[in-house]
Amino acid sequence: AVALDWPSWFDVSRTIAVTTVGKNSPLPSLNFVSLRIKDAICDVFRAATGERPSVDTRKPDIPLTLFLSSDRYTLYLDLSGEPLNRRGYRVQPSGAPLNENLAAGMLMLSGWTPGTPLYDPMMGGGTILLEAAMMSLNIAPGLRRHFAFENLKTFDRIEWLRLHKDAEAAVLEREPLPIFGSDIDPAMVRAAGLNLRAAGLFDCVRLMEADFLNVDPPTESGYIVSNPPYGVRMGSEEDLGPFYKEIGDNLKQHFPGWTVFLLSADPELPKRIGLQTTRRIPLYNGPLECRLVEYRLVAGSNRKP
Repeated sequence: AVALDWPSWFDVSRTIAVTTVGKNSPLPSLNFVSLRIKDAICDVFRAATGERPSVDTRKPDIPLTLFLSSDRYTLYLDLSGEPLNRRGYRVQPSGAPLNENLAAGMLMLSGWTPGTPLYDPMMGGGTILLEAAMMSLNIAPGLRRHFAFENLKTFDRIEWLRLHKDAEAAVLEREPLPIFGSDIDPAMVRAAGLNLRAAGLFDCVRLMEADFLNVDPPTESGYIVSNPPYGVRMGSEEDLGPFYKEIGDNLKQHFPGWTVFLLSADPELPKRIGLQTTRRIPLYNGPLECRLVEYRLVAGSNRKP
């Protein structure tokens, strides 16, 4: 680390933080390794400028990551900063928030396309609705956030502003969209509304406080894409078994013609819905291995004569 020309990449006034990640690393203390890298960077700056950069472990201007394996290391200059899934619109998280990139991936895997009715009946903080509205209006997912590369000396601000203006010009005019959300918890309806308002999309999506087990479909047909509770951070397995059966009963009775995608980390709960699955897509919600389960609902029985 001492051999690298750190002052050519960023100014001494920028704050730094070093994170070390190890996989089968023989070194007993990863924190000690982070400290040594930080000391090396400070020594290089002190020799070149007489000053050293400050450390900010919460929101550094220049984040660095050291990755260690059993016999190799790689030192990364992080150009993103905050994780890429953070779009900058979430101001009110729900009890079990869904990552924005996972919500976008669920929509794309479902085959839903902008203009097709979409309903999330257990919306929580409204992440799936927000991602769908952004796709519908061609809003670039990083339009509202900053990136760590903006703090580098090589950053071309004029070119970045041009790219930013091009992305803003490509955004479609905001209008009411066939995107609907509901939740039984009034606090979640409020949270989703605050997040939509922060993103400038409140008037594009229709929200309501409703129990999914006693609600009529907002349109004749469309897509349901949702992240129902599955007993990890919300609900218990004893309560959720009957709840999933009631979900299945409601889908059969009130949602013929709809295509349904539900995310679950419990392989048993989707079976309680009592509908034939047409696809099971492996996904990860953070560390949780999940399945995105598809149900295609038709009027009457699915059984072949």
